[in-house]
Order: sequence, then structure tokens, then C-alpha cells
Amino acid sequence: MGTSMNGRQELHEAMLRMPPLIGERLCLDFVNSIEPRGDPYLSQEQRVAQRDYLTSYTDFLVWSVHASIMTEEEAWPLLKQASLQASHAEETFKQIIALREELYMLFWKVASFQVVPEQALEWLQQSYVDTLSHAQLIKAERQYIWQWKVEKEYLASPTWPIMQSALELLTAGDLTRLKLCPGTPGVWMACSWLFYDESKNRSRHWCSMTDCGGRAKANRQTARRRIKRKQHQL
Repeated sequence: MGTSMNGRQELHEAMLRMPPLIGERLCLDFVNSIEPRGDPYLSQEQRVAQRDYLTSYTDFLVWSVHASIMTEEEAWPLLKQASLQASHAEETFKQIIALREELYMLFWKVASFQVVPEQALEWLQQSYVDTLSHAQLIKAERQYIWQWKVEKEYLASPTWPIMQSALELLTAGDLTRLKLCPGTPGVWMACSWLFYDESKNRSRHWCSMTDCGGRAKANRQTARRRIKRKQHQL
């Protein structure tokens, strides 16, 4: 994917193929880049039924632009660096996917009301400490914030804001609002996308009403019509 007009068009088209950002938190949108999610304990045979939107380092950069982690202009140097260091980019991508799965396991356990293993917390703490060396403390409007700089020398640099999002959610978020989408009733693998329920009465139940919620509603309406037809036939 070059930096020409064709390259930009390819980027825009690739962004359209990325999953919707429904998690309300960057780290949750990142772990939602597989559908359906099921749970962290799926077998390899079961995983065949999943669609993974991130199958290469290029996909990860496309998703990062899609998620507003960086701009198109910031993505091009990373893309060029990855093409020059293909083996390094491949290894970095493996680490990025491992990061995604660690985060999913952690927040899946929180949303499932399970105890997060101490080892997972230690991993998150150390990972965040490592990323802080790439951040700068700057003055915002009414407070100081960490600013992350995308650096072509670090192909994993788009993951730094993701780690910040994960730590902020775990330490400052209302974890009772962290939920798992149950998916469509009757489907063998649950959607299990994670989202932060921002609704005032905490009533959000689905990842999206245009997806799982809409299908569940349609199934309920179909079931009610079947019951009514049977009642009329009696």
C-alpha cells in the first residue's frame, strides 16, 4: 500500500472493511477485532468460524487509523518501515495479537464477574510501565495528560494509547458498566464483544442494535407471530 492516490484509496477501502467501533473505550474496540468472539477458551477448530480483521501488520495500521489512534500521514512512515523490515514487522504483529488476546482475557473475566489472576494484573502493570518511556506529560486545557508520539522506529507504537486506555478503564472506570454482548439467541458461538455501557440506566444489552440486538429483536417478533398463528389455529 503506497503513499500515492491509489494507496490512499486502498487505505480508505480497507478502513471500510474494519469492524464498527462500539466498545466506547479504545482498548475494547481493539479486542473486538474478531467476530464472533465466543470466549477465550475456544479450540482451534472452533476458531475457524471466527473472522479476524487483523491478519497482518498492515491490517493493524489500517485499524489504527480507523480507530483514530493516528492519522493517515502518521501511518505511512510505519508502513514503509514495515516493508523494509518484513521479519521485524511480522514478529511485532505477533506481539500485537498476543497483547490483544491478553487484554481480552483480562476484561472478559471482569465482565464475567470472575477474579482476574494476579499474573494478568502484573503483566498489565509492567506493560504499561514499559510504554510510559514513550510518553510525554503535557498541559491540556484544565489538566496534564500523557501524549503519545507515533514513531516509525517503533512499529508497535500504536499500541501505546491502547495500553493507556486499558489501564484507565481498569483503574478509573466503573467496571459494573463493562459488559459482554450475548449475541443472537440460538447461535452456538456468542458474540461476546465487550462494551462500556454509557447509558444512564445501564440498560444497554447488545453490542449494537443494528447487529446482534436487531437480530435478537427480529427473532423475538418471529417467535411471537408463530405463537399467535398457533393460537388462531386452536
